[in-house]
Amino acid sequence: QSSEISGVDGYELERRESKSGNYSVIKNVTNGSITSYENSGLSENHTYYYQIRSYKLSNAIKIYGNYSSSVNCK
Repeated sequence: QSSEISGVDGYELERRESKSGNYSVIKNVTNGSITSYENSGLSENHTYYYQIRSYKLSNAIKIYGNYSSSVNCK
């Protein structure tokens, strides 16, 4: 769970399906903060990796903040 950061226009939640795979955006929130996300299409006994980052819009270009720590769950 995260709370909104002042001056942020949105957040991107990303997931990857292996330790060495690439992250893909699975949720983009442009109004408010990400307080929960319901996963779908997941496989049992498979580890997934998540990270989130905020962004600010400047002339329709996203300026990103740092990534959160990566979290994994099975």
